[in-house]
Amino acid sequence: MFSNACKAAHRVVRWQLVMMSFIILMHNTALAILPFDAPTLPPPVILSASDDIQKFLLKYVKLPAEPFSDSSTEKTFLYQLQREIPSLLATEGYFSPRVTVSHHVLDDIVQHEIEVDAGPLTRVGEVSITFQGDIAQDNETYRKRIEHIRESWSLKHDAPFRSSDWEQAKSALLATVTEEDFASAQIVSSQASVDPEHVRANLVLVIDSGPVFYLGDIHIEGLERYDQSMIRNLAPFKTGDAYRREALQLYQIALQKAPQFGTVSVTISTDIAGHASTPVQVSVTEAQSQRFAFGAGYSA
Repeated sequence: MFSNACKAAHRVVRWQLVMMSFIILMHNTALAILPFDAPTLPPPVILSASDDIQKFLLKYVKLPAEPFSDSSTEKTFLYQLQREIPSLLATEGYFSPRVTVSHHVLDDIVQHEIEVDAGPLTRVGEVSITFQGDIAQDNETYRKRIEHIRESWSLKHDAPFRSSDWEQAKSALLATVTEEDFASAQIVSSQASVDPEHVRANLVLVIDSGPVFYLGDIHIEGLERYDQSMIRNLAPFKTGDAYRREALQLYQIALQKAPQFGTVSVTISTDIAGHASTPVQVSVTEAQSQRFAFGAGYSA
């Protein structure tokens, strides 16, 4: 019996030794297959600039994360970058930036540092807005309107001169002129002259209002199942009224609310030849027929 107990104890110890060996083996195996973190390489190109300039440039410039494949690719990238940065900064009003490239060796890797000094910010100087066409007539109403248009000009004196603001200001100006009467108005000349000595951009615009437009007959397209009076009766204007963008917009909204129509478009031609009576073009697509059942089966 004692012999049997010894044998049992021996088996237990042997089993424990086997399990310990297995655990050690698995641990070593796990260590062997753990991923090896390669050392992080320094980026081949870094950009040094003030926070706002750096943030702006990095929206448009993609710096490489990996070393260049060859010296030709490297030179081409650096050359193009030095040309692109001044062009980008010019859109934000910086017309005299300094871009320098320096080279450092880190862990046997050549790193290029692009240092950007944006220079002074150009601001709006003088603003000249002149008018020609019917709006320039010696008329008190038009004189007040011109005064209002000039006052509404958004790119004021001493404001930062940015290309996007310049374009938006011109679009807003033209939209104001074409609100009423002058459907064919256009900017015939616009110029921003940058004075680097005084860091100013002087703005000159010339607007031709063209003639006053008057609304003619309503021409309807796309109507199949309904009478044209349904469309004509909703017009908030009458033939012979001077053009007003708001009137056409209200007309389109009224038609869009009508359940009979799916899509609606209300336009006029801005051809100067027809300014005395320009047709109002209404294009519609009718909504699909809807069937409603009530009680014993009435449908419409």
